Amino acid sequence: MRGILQVALALLIAASFGGWVVTLGVLVRPGSDMRVIHGAFLVITALYGLLALAIGNTLGRRQGMRGVAAAALGSLLAWGVLELFYSLWKIGSPQMRAPLVLGVALSVAGAAIGVSRAADREAVRLELEQELGELADDEDERPPADQP
Repeated sequence: MRGILQVALALLIAASFGGWVVTLGVLVRPGSDMRVIHGAFLVITALYGLLALAIGNTLGRRQGMRGVAAAALGSLLAWGVLELFYSLWKIGSPQMRAPLVLGVALSVAGAAIGVSRAADREAVRLELEQELGELADDEDERPPADQP
């Protein structure tokens, strides 16, 4: 559940940031035309897709096949939330939906890549074992609770 919410929150933040970039691009440049808006949406779509790929890969490495499901469900949740807002404000732009569709596909692809690379999974396992060792060392150094 936590992975689903992490993916959804990260993609919602990215979508919000993308909206601000497009808005500022139109406001800052006087006399901006549709080329500027299309260019901004193209850049936002590419960055949103890369973020979805990275998030999916991280979940795939850390959670295995559960990470693939979490990446898919999280990106679908983000898409659903944004569709709710689009319907509330009566926004029907296909350019605003393109990153969302791409985000679902790339988050699942990233998770599949993360699951399939054995070296990545082994590196995560070693990292977690080191962290557990450090936690055990910290607990050994801590004085017992009954002593001041």
